[in-house]
Amino acid sequence: KLIHFRRSHPIFHQPSFFKGRALHGRGMKDLTWFNADGTEMNRKAWAADFAKVIGLVLNGDALDLTTFTGEPVRDKTFLLYFNAHNDSVTVGVPGRRGVRWRQLLDTAVETGFTPDGIIVAAGGKHMLPAISIGLFEQETGSGDEARKALRPKKFPAAPAPVTETTP
Repeated sequence: KLIHFRRSHPIFHQPSFFKGRALHGRGMKDLTWFNADGTEMNRKAWAADFAKVIGLVLNGDALDLTTFTGEPVRDKTFLLYFNAHNDSVTVGVPGRRGVRWRQLLDTAVETGFTPDGIIVAAGGKHMLPAISIGLFEQETGSGDEARKALRPKKFPAAPAPVTETTP
């Protein structure tokens, strides 16, 4: 079943690896990497030696492939999360409002594929089981909306220190 799935989606069997940057003036990345909280990875995140969860969106609209007649090859957009931690982890689901992801594969389940996969909205949370991979297919929204990272949470400023005054 997995081999059939891979063969039916050109995004999973390209002749060259993804670039991770905007391609040929299209302004679309073919691949975007995410932290566990759904924010896009930056240099600091890549340098962290403690990260156990990583996600990526594979953009089916930005494939750098053509048919033998020169027509562009397109595919669906997919979200993958990899959890190398020995505990379950709650991950943030990237994308803008209106984007929905349907889970197709959960390696923590014996059968792997989830025929009645749960639907998770962008901006929501998903529990990723320990030492597993979750594969989601974009159900709604545009490819551009699906690739949008969640905004980092802003924490309130620390309260000013209290100093005692003597009367």
